Amino acid sequence: MATNIKTRIDEANDYAKMINNRESLVGIEDITDYTSVPQMGKDYKPYYDLWTTVETWRSSHQRWLNDALEDVDAQDVEDTVDLANKTMAQVLRFFRDKDLPGISKIADDIKVAVDAFKP
Repeated sequence: MATNIKTRIDEANDYAKMINNRESLVGIEDITDYTSVPQMGKDYKPYYDLWTTVETWRSSHQRWLNDALEDVDAQDVEDTVDLANKTMAQVLRFFRDKDLPGISKIADDIKVAVDAFKP
């Protein structure tokens, strides 16, 4: 769902750029203002980062714990843990600044799980 929303925002941004280019080509001086479209993407980014990181963390963590040890890629584990740790720190700051305690709790729970998993 989060990826679908991001894809639609990206497509809307590309479409807005195309419309603006066409307006320029035909000589329209008062080009349509689509500044809200890229802003929507910027506003959505912390939510997208949170949900995709939660999804990646949970599926990866389960796989690491349940797969045979020889099937676990140590570099993948390290990269996923590092990225999850970094992303959770960023989104935690964002949601705490926005005073969104419910979402902050979700991010904090995942951050605690990531920290507990680190050696």
